[in-house]
Amino acid sequence: MLKIDQLIRTRRRTLSLEINKDAELIVRAPLYMPQIQIDHFVAEKAQWILTHQERVRREKKRLSPITLTEGFTFPLLGRPCSLHFANVGSIQLVGDSLCIPRGATLNSLAQWLGRYLLVLLEDRVKFYAARLQLPVPPIKLANGKSRWGYCNYKNELGFNWRLVFCSVEAVDYVVVHELCHIQNKSHNRLFWKAVESILPDRKERERWLRINRRVMDIL
Repeated sequence: MLKIDQLIRTRRRTLSLEINKDAELIVRAPLYMPQIQIDHFVAEKAQWILTHQERVRREKKRLSPITLTEGFTFPLLGRPCSLHFANVGSIQLVGDSLCIPRGATLNSLAQWLGRYLLVLLEDRVKFYAARLQLPVPPIKLANGKSRWGYCNYKNELGFNWRLVFCSVEAVDYVVVHELCHIQNKSHNRLFWKAVESILPDRKERERWLRINRRVMDIL
């Protein structure tokens, strides 16, 4: 029998399964559902569970935390980028190599990555704001590991700087998502209709972000 790492009972009507970032199985169940019924459900979904746990383990191994070592490779806007020490005064991107000074720190690398992302964001926000017939809103970078972006009550947009590790297609999705919140703060049918008017494949882009959420943890 598969191990249930966490069983959460709430006032819900159905069972659901989740594989977290550590490949643990989380089951959400109704308050008074018998354990035997839960175990039967888990057994029926065994192949799905094992497949997704193995995928998470592979991703965890592939997306290990960034270290300042020669040749370390990490995703930069979805493409592999390698770190190389060089006699340079500041961090520089040359092709698929990121040349860094020998005295660089993880903090200085994070700051450079944030500035690099911001250049892309300014361009994409301007582009999609025009598509949505919206004024270009002020934007800034955000920290934290719980969300990719936000639109506040002043219609200012914030984007997690770790989007720099995501594909450009995923970045575009977050940009469009937050821009659509300028006119609609809810996630209702009209909101998703607005998003899909620009990105008909938004569900695939959402799926990419869910699958690759571990990039939140690499720096």
